[in-house]
Amino acid sequence: MTAYTQRDRGTDLRVETGAAENGHGDVRRRSVPYAPPPGTRAARVHAWGEANPNLYAARHVVINVGGTILAILGVSALLKALLPRIGFGWLPDLNPPDWLRYLDPSRYLAPLFGWVPPLLDRLFGRIPDMELGWLKYVIGFVVAVSIAVRETKRRKKLAEPAAGPEGPR
Repeated sequence: MTAYTQRDRGTDLRVETGAAENGHGDVRRRSVPYAPPPGTRAARVHAWGEANPNLYAARHVVINVGGTILAILGVSALLKALLPRIGFGWLPDLNPPDWLRYLDPSRYLAPLFGWVPPLLDRLFGRIPDMELGWLKYVIGFVVAVSIAVRETKRRKKLAEPAAGPEGPR
């Protein structure tokens, strides 16, 4: 059995190992203190994280979303700047072989979903033809935020009984 409990959030971690419930083995208590050296940037971030746990968790999401946006914009700007200057006249004109069209899965799946566009036209009128490639990033972001919100609620629910009427120990 291994049980992890947290006391004085971030400063004292208790790890219990052994099989105490059935009387076999011993239970060892180990304490691993964690506190960054005072006066450092890590200490300031740690103190801010202790005071604002939700914002501390959200900063990772914001940093990753910002990095993704910068990477997409940077690569697209680089390609836009470099590709017009490269001449592709030296590449041979390749026509794909005729049999290659049979490897396209949409060739076989399209007839199964042929009823969807007429149904949408009938229900909602004319549907504009839009480019929705950006939607994969938005869906990923929404999924990440919803998981983070659910996890925050779960952790708050777990922390309520541990706090007790007089607060955390």
